[in-house]
Amino acid sequence: MKPFLQHILDDLMPAGPGQLRDMCFVFPTRRAGVYFRDLLRQTWPQTVYWEPAILSIEEFVEQHGANGAVVVDELRLLVTLFSLYRELDPDYDDFTAFYAWGQTLLNDFDELDRHLVEAGKLYGNLRELAEVEAAFEPSEEQQQALRAFQEMIGEAVKEKSSLYQDFAAMWQKVGQVYGRLQKVLQVRGWAYTGMCYRQLATALQEESERLPYSRVVFAGFNAMARAEEVIIDSLLQAGQAQVYFDADAYYLHDDNQEAGTFLRRWYKKWRNHPQVHWVVTRGFETAREIEIVAVSQQVAMARAAAALAAGEGRPALVLADEQLLLPLLYALPDTDEALNITMGYPLSATATGMLLRAAIRYQAACRTTASGDHLVEVAALAALIGQPALATLDNQCLEELTRVTSRFISWSRIEEKLSNYQEEERNAWLVLLQPVSDTSGWLTTMARLLADLFHARRKEEQPATLLEAPVTATAVRFLQQLQATLATLPGRKPDMKMLEKVMSETLRQLKVPFAGEPLAPRQVMGFLETRALDFEEIALLAVNEDILPAARSHKTFIPFGIRKAFGLP
Repeated sequence: MKPFLQHILDDLMPAGPGQLRDMCFVFPTRRAGVYFRDLLRQTWPQTVYWEPAILSIEEFVEQHGANGAVVVDELRLLVTLFSLYRELDPDYDDFTAFYAWGQTLLNDFDELDRHLVEAGKLYGNLRELAEVEAAFEPSEEQQQALRAFQEMIGEAVKEKSSLYQDFAAMWQKVGQVYGRLQKVLQVRGWAYTGMCYRQLATALQEESERLPYSRVVFAGFNAMARAEEVIIDSLLQAGQAQVYFDADAYYLHDDNQEAGTFLRRWYKKWRNHPQVHWVVTRGFETAREIEIVAVSQQVAMARAAAALAAGEGRPALVLADEQLLLPLLYALPDTDEALNITMGYPLSATATGMLLRAAIRYQAACRTTASGDHLVEVAALAALIGQPALATLDNQCLEELTRVTSRFISWSRIEEKLSNYQEEERNAWLVLLQPVSDTSGWLTTMARLLADLFHARRKEEQPATLLEAPVTATAVRFLQQLQATLATLPGRKPDMKMLEKVMSETLRQLKVPFAGEPLAPRQVMGFLETRALDFEEIALLAVNEDILPAARSHKTFIPFGIRKAFGLP
């Protein structure tokens, strides 16, 4: 069966490589772009030509929709959002409490922008939701959901529900914050990804921007946000776009197949458009060889996959559960063959991430007496000194202190034990264990300590250094960014308890970007990384309930009825 990317190239082949210079190819993922770039080189190995722009959809949108702004990280956006919220509610100064629901607000704002929803109308007065029907003419199903929500709100108003009053007040503030956030970000030259989507879609729709390409080729897309649809639509109307869909007849022509819902929607819309091409295969009409391997634990699953990867077939390893990445990397045989990994791994699940969580938990648990003496929580001490990332440090003397029955011990007892260590090791333990209140200074010393621990392991030639390098680099960069961002926090300055909350939440979302040889014989990827690609053989890991498909959790403040009425997923 001819690969999808080859179909695209064959269709463009008559133009020759000379036409590629002013073209742009947009794929759902970076990996698909890497494979397409290699396919170009294989097709014209002896020809000198200008390589076209090859981008993922997010790279394309951020490059052309940011209007010169910088797409900033979530923490900086949260601090900015907190400052704006305090302008509306000056008495609110608890960033720790704001952090969690501030994340939800940012997710809502990003989603509104990606789907081109008018925030002013969505965040309007809840008792005037009838305006939505007049303005948007929603479908019957959307009208029913909206009326049900209106009835619920109406009952709450009649009963003077305190819950409704609180929600209505917060809802009104959120609407104001959205508008202010857009203005502040534009002044600072900042943006977030959803904002770029809206700006690019609006500019193309209003024909106020012309992209610097003779043609933009979109390939391999399935589910799309409203902004993506508008971007493609606008470029098609301008005669500047070409679209290729990768579909199987089994899903495309059977309305009972839920997985083909979006493909059927685009097929109905663009079926007869001359610049929209459908590569429809019939892969399910041919018998496939499927082997099911039942294992009980992650380690066993990783070992089974590693054994398959060492065989003749060399299947692509596709992980439905990202937590399997490290066990798999440790299980893969140690060979000279290159390895490519394009999925990220949660920093919180690494030894370095666990060390950071234990270290900040230890500091947050420390107490200071009225006389100024420091008390250390024994449980937090035990958790910290037992971290695998500290394996190069001797902790025997300190372990004796964790056997006491009291909840706290004095810092002076720890100092006494540390006097038994050599200077270099004693200094490392002091960085970790001495109670401090200066959050900025602590972040600086922790970043330095992580780098020192990494170099110490490297000197001792401990295994897995190649895996630890990107982990350490990500952790150090995270601590430095956290320090710089929290320095701009308005109101109450962060203490250790606030820092513990912020670090725990951020670490949970931070991913370590592993890298490797893009076209290596051994390929490891996440489930969505397979889009637009074809493989002779794959090994799909973690095909378990609640993992494939994943259990859906949607954090949002936007009630279901309103989401329905405004066409949000």
